[in-house]
Amino acid sequence: MLRLSPAGSKRFVQVDNFDVIWGGGEANVAVSCANYGHEACFVSKLPEHEIGQAAVNALRRYGVDTRYVARGGNRVGIYYCETGASMRPSKVIYDRAGSSIAEADPSDFDFDAIMEGADWFHWSGITPAISDKAAELTRLACEAAKRHGVTVSVDLNFRKKLWTKEKAQSIMRPLMQYVDVCIGNEEDAELCLGFKPDSDVEAGNTDAEGYKGIFAAMMKEFGFKYVVSTLRESFSATHNGWKAMIYNGKDFYVSKRYDINPIIDRVGGGDSFSGGLIHGLLTMPGAGSRICRGRVGAEAHRARRFQPCVCGRSGSSCRRQCQRSCATLKRRLQRWLNLTNWQFLPRWDRLRWCLCFTMPMPRWPARCLRPVMTAVCALSSSQTVATVPTRCLSR
Repeated sequence: MLRLSPAGSKRFVQVDNFDVIWGGGEANVAVSCANYGHEACFVSKLPEHEIGQAAVNALRRYGVDTRYVARGGNRVGIYYCETGASMRPSKVIYDRAGSSIAEADPSDFDFDAIMEGADWFHWSGITPAISDKAAELTRLACEAAKRHGVTVSVDLNFRKKLWTKEKAQSIMRPLMQYVDVCIGNEEDAELCLGFKPDSDVEAGNTDAEGYKGIFAAMMKEFGFKYVVSTLRESFSATHNGWKAMIYNGKDFYVSKRYDINPIIDRVGGGDSFSGGLIHGLLTMPGAGSRICRGRVGAEAHRARRFQPCVCGRSGSSCRRQCQRSCATLKRRLQRWLNLTNWQFLPRWDRLRWCLCFTMPMPRWPARCLRPVMTAVCALSSSQTVATVPTRCLSR
């Protein structure tokens, strides 16, 4: 969807133009997963006009597959976001009525084909809140995911400007039968599912132990495999305390507390946490403590420190991760080759273009760049990686 925001911390009434930012809950998660090296697909419906194409292009820019984006309808959903400052909170105004996805029909999507071969399906509580049609599509997608053995996660994401808690619970509770991983904060759990934790966050009580009982109750009622929550302390619009919790039915893990000051842009922080969590559960199954303590999830809220490898791993784990990244890279390069006059470029020009794809982050060590360059050279010529200068392998 399209986000329109005043520059900086200005109010809506103070500006004559807006910054254009493409985003949305599930789109943010898809981009995050693609950045971690996964093959991420986005499912939605967008108009065929230029604004709809701009939204599609924004996803493709980050390596998200848009083959399942249906085209049609007249509108892209819009929201206006005013960034908070000091004690003044952020403000959001929605303009989503009549958007393409709000008016989409089941005939627009073949969910069995979409879920075939997929590992994970993620949706947020904002989607069924848009319209009754969107709620029905969410149910059909979840049913198809379960038929194909796909793990389903939900970020509850209650939005009081889109629906009431009564309407939310009437829609969301029946959908929980399909969910394996439930993500949300204390407000989401209460308003979407009717569960209230013992801790009073608004009064400043952020004792994580108050959540263990509610997690167990949610898991017992809905059969979740994991219940995950973030706990935020809001001191000002640009200064928050943050930690996360995860429960798998046996172990209850709590991350360390992160002091985030300043916040650059709060919008999408929960989505990036979901993306990190999905990546962690896909690549480190059962490692709940490491996921929650910040190895993956906290990357949503703090700058990445230097790692010896871009994948942040070592040994055999590093090799497996980089092989997956290489496979993704090769697919992206092949799609790009189909759009260019590749065969007319000199070999080193081809290699230079390939390096643009492989060098978005600094310091790929030789052990990790070698399989990358193997993929590059396989596409750029028939010569082997041994012909690539050492300086390219050690960058």
